[in-house]
Amino acid sequence: MPILENPKTAAPAEGPKVKRLSIADVLILAAITIASLGLMGYFFRQSATIMGPVDMGIHGWIALGLGVVLSMALGIGLMVLVFLSARRGFDDRIEVENPDEH
Repeated sequence: MPILENPKTAAPAEGPKVKRLSIADVLILAAITIASLGLMGYFFRQSATIMGPVDMGIHGWIALGLGVVLSMALGIGLMVLVFLSARRGFDDRIEVENPDEH
């Protein structure tokens, strides 16, 4: 069993180098986000104007609600599986030695 270092005196673990964003990068990303939201609002407004008022019955609301809930459940479930798979090492590469090659 290996002897572990004292956590108070041990050197910090080195992780991947992370590039910090500059102010210009943040401003560019903010401008892109604001422009995207503005375009989305514009196209939403245009489509609502073209279509006019839409009446939807109870079956339509039930289908819409089920679609949203089931889509969110599927997305959340798949993200949980990806997280657990990466956390538990299921995605790690396994090297198997073939006895016939020696």
